[in-house]
Amino acid sequence: MKATQKMSIMSWSLLLLLLSTTPMGIASAESEQKEQNNETALKMRSVVANPQQSVRVEPNGKAQIDGAAVGSLSGAILVASVFGLNLSVDGTNAKVTGQNGGVASWSDIKIGDVISVMGAINPTTGVIVATKVVDRSLQGVTPGMSQKVEELLRRIAQLQEQLNRILGRGGTDTTAPVISLVSFSGITQTGAAVNWITNEAATSKVYFGTGSPLNLATASTNTNSSLVLNHSLALSGLSATTTYYVVVESRDASGNTATSSQQSFVTSN
Repeated sequence: MKATQKMSIMSWSLLLLLLSTTPMGIASAESEQKEQNNETALKMRSVVANPQQSVRVEPNGKAQIDGAAVGSLSGAILVASVFGLNLSVDGTNAKVTGQNGGVASWSDIKIGDVISVMGAINPTTGVIVATKVVDRSLQGVTPGMSQKVEELLRRIAQLQEQLNRILGRGGTDTTAPVISLVSFSGITQTGAAVNWITNEAATSKVYFGTGSPLNLATASTNTNSSLVLNHSLALSGLSATTTYYVVVESRDASGNTATSSQQSFVTSN
């Protein structure tokens, strides 16, 4: 047999051997697997693109929950429900904001609110120790807004004084300060801060107690005689898990006094 015929027979023999050892339908199987992988990838992208509810835990224990509903709330401890799971969250040292990044506090969060939680899982208790909690149901106070309001009120007071001089209305001041934006911050088991602003420089005084309506004659008080626009007084010696009622008072340099309506907050447990 000639050499060229031997080479041709060997080539066909090798081809037949390769065909006989290759599983039938491998090409179609690979194609089907690729389609499944593509379908899975599309589903994954769909979940990522719709982060209304998600739970992400990293190998180092860092965790993030989005779209969870507040099921129960006690001070800075809450249960967040997502995908039917009830997750315990400790937000004692967490920063609390509204959806727009505005400043909020634990007293603003209510049962049923939708929140996002960032923090880390305690490996011993399984509790998520939060560093940040965003309440999607709140807007919060825009950062820097109190300073802007304070500056605006200061400017209004200056313009009013200029107008009085122009119109010859100088004389004794008989108008009391205007109190606004009363709020609470730093609420713990035994303390809290009361904050408000006035449209003119004035003193600060807080009446507080557990009875409602609050009796100003017998209520506990905290005062600061400095004339300021932005007021903040700390309350201490409070009892845990207790509703406290508060009235704030400010007096200007001419002795005109303004008193707010009654407000309330609840201490942590």
